[in-house]
Amino acid sequence: MNSKIFSYKISDNHKVFTLFGIKIKMKLPYLNRFEVHITDHCNLNCKGCSHFCPVADEKYVDVEQFRKDFQCLSQKIDVGTIRLLGGEPLLHKDLPELMQIARESFPHSAINICTNGILLPTMDDEFWNTAKRYDIKIDMSKYPPLADKFDSYINLIKEKSNQLGDINDIEDFAYVLNKKGDSDYKRTFDKCKNKYKAHANLNNGMFYICGRCYLTYFNKYFNTNLPIDNGINIYEHSGKEIVKFLNTPQKLCSFCFEDRPTFKWGISKKEKAEWLKAD
Repeated sequence: MNSKIFSYKISDNHKVFTLFGIKIKMKLPYLNRFEVHITDHCNLNCKGCSHFCPVADEKYVDVEQFRKDFQCLSQKIDVGTIRLLGGEPLLHKDLPELMQIARESFPHSAINICTNGILLPTMDDEFWNTAKRYDIKIDMSKYPPLADKFDSYINLIKEKSNQLGDINDIEDFAYVLNKKGDSDYKRTFDKCKNKYKAHANLNNGMFYICGRCYLTYFNKYFNTNLPIDNGINIYEHSGKEIVKFLNTPQKLCSFCFEDRPTFKWGISKKEKAEWLKAD
């Protein structure tokens, strides 16, 4: 169609249509938060990790796929917060470029990197300058073996970029796999979103309701066949369809616990019992 007759662009979280010279603003569908793995593997490997990092392959997000996905989504949805995590995101050598892509795609969203902090003292100036330039906060997870070093990590963030985000003091983890599949999937979904703050995960052009999409690693490692979220293709669906899918309970939620039993944090031994609570 002749661009003088019809065109559109994204401006201030709206899609701006120009039709016969008349500008029409249409607000994009809103998603509160989503997460994206920068790496699937980790350098700490917590017992019972809900994203199954201890049994994951060494995998880094592809920069061009990341760019393509973010540019696609920026045309379809408005997002409150984007979390760059893993795994351990600081393991990715191209993290500054990924940070820039995320910010340029979603200029009005909060963007946070979620890290255990181990690699912070090794990060170069490009990382720190990028975090500051693009207003990307650094969320810290405080795990027991890092408690003695934690204050030094916090001080380093303040000194280098002053981009300190949320601090999560972690003492316990929770079992997330109910092998019986007998939980009420609607109540489990609602509690997961509201109490446990589980959020949508973007992975290679697909959106999933939570980190259960990485259960493929668990099934492969332990030769099980627990059900996995089939996701929604971000290229084949509208923003409205994507947001509706991510806010709709799925029957696979019956394989999670409505009220999650907890256990003391520890380092993984890659044992099935770390994820599947004994009867």
